[in-house]
Amino acid sequence: MGKITATGIGSSVGSDDCTAGKAQVLTGYTAVTSDSEDEAVTGTMPNNGEQSATLKCGESKQIPAGYTPGGTVTAADLASQTGGATAEDRYVYPGKTYWRDGVLRTGSMSVPSVLSFSVAAYSTSQILATWKNPANGPFSGVAICAKTGGYPANINDGRVYTGIGNNSAANGISSAVISGLTAGITYYFRIWAYVTCGAGDLYSGYMQDTGAPTAHGRAAYTSSGTFTVPAGVRSVNIHCTGAGSKGGNGSSRDHYAGGGGGGGYAAWKTGVAVNPGDQIVVAVGAGGTTDDYTANGSNAPSSSATLNGTTLVSAQGGSNGKYTICAMSAYTGKPGGNAGGNGATFDGNIKYWDGPSDGGASAATAEFGNGTRYAGGGGGGGGIDYDSGSETDRYWKGGAGGGGGGGAGSGWSITGSYGGSGSTPGGFIGGSAGSAGTGGGGGGKGVRFGSPYGDGGYNGGSGNVIITW
Repeated sequence: MGKITATGIGSSVGSDDCTAGKAQVLTGYTAVTSDSEDEAVTGTMPNNGEQSATLKCGESKQIPAGYTPGGTVTAADLASQTGGATAEDRYVYPGKTYWRDGVLRTGSMSVPSVLSFSVAAYSTSQILATWKNPANGPFSGVAICAKTGGYPANINDGRVYTGIGNNSAANGISSAVISGLTAGITYYFRIWAYVTCGAGDLYSGYMQDTGAPTAHGRAAYTSSGTFTVPAGVRSVNIHCTGAGSKGGNGSSRDHYAGGGGGGGYAAWKTGVAVNPGDQIVVAVGAGGTTDDYTANGSNAPSSSATLNGTTLVSAQGGSNGKYTICAMSAYTGKPGGNAGGNGATFDGNIKYWDGPSDGGASAATAEFGNGTRYAGGGGGGGGIDYDSGSETDRYWKGGAGGGGGGGAGSGWSITGSYGGSGSTPGGFIGGSAGSAGTGGGGGGKGVRFGSPYGDGGYNGGSGNVIITW
């Protein structure tokens, strides 16, 4: 291998003295290289020109092998890459960081509390909770806790409600009915707003109030009036008893003994829907007082409860007290049931009648079917019994009134020595009107001589209307 002699330098350089190969010489240029055999050759290194780029976070620029005179690689500023973020500190969990507008920020999210909170009686077992939703910020609903004797300690202490209520609008008034409470007991309520997120439920601070369901109550009417539904009452129970009728008349001319007046009918309804402040018109039937000397006592008025022109419950009055034929062989008047008792009669072929009221068994006229019984029938009037052996008349007492306010039938006494009719001679004994406010029938009048039709039976008792809540 030869050498290149540089004239005037005094030395010579050959390929063996070079370290650069053709690949390290820019294309288009010649040089003696380590691989050129002491000859000048053209380099093969590519000329890639200037290399420039603008890169976003995470991007890269590939620089090809070869020559480049330079260039600029510029990274986009962080602000331009985070300027589209919509998060705000108040929407990011407290203590967590995020980038926005080129700034690393820390979240400070808090759940806004409801703007107001109150509770009020809704029924005998319910409270109406009312609140105002937050005006802004994250909001998924409210959690309500309730306890007796003091306020709940935390969101899990006596939880009674979780939800959005009946209005989810920001700044809107919302409410919910809390059920399963005890009437007349004071409850301590706290409310928290919450937001549901990936970290679970986050809660606001609380607000608080106290309230009690409406206490049970009972209003009994023995005369007509108006019942105003108390605050917090949403349903009532109504029981009506019609008035008792007047007892039947006795007649010596036809030997009639008066049957007892029929007790009033009963009717009731439970769970009648009402609103606080509603006015229920109560009509209580007055006891039967009409005389009919030819036949029977009067049919008595009904009792009812009406709201806004609609009858809620109505019970008719008792039916007539019938007269019964006694002739000259007679017995004590029979005790009254819901139907009036029989007047005294003899066991021949002349019939007698009960008062026709169908009051039913005792439960049929009891308060709501299981309470105090009302509307007892009046007892039948007593009669006479002629004793042919002594040629004297014996006089028998009237029947007892039925339980539930029925009046007793009367008997006629001359000497007071017979039939248990009493000790006052010369008058009717033992008879009475039906008890006021019970719908009891009046007692029937017994037979006496000296009057063509006798005297009218005893008045029936007024009915009642009972409202409970």
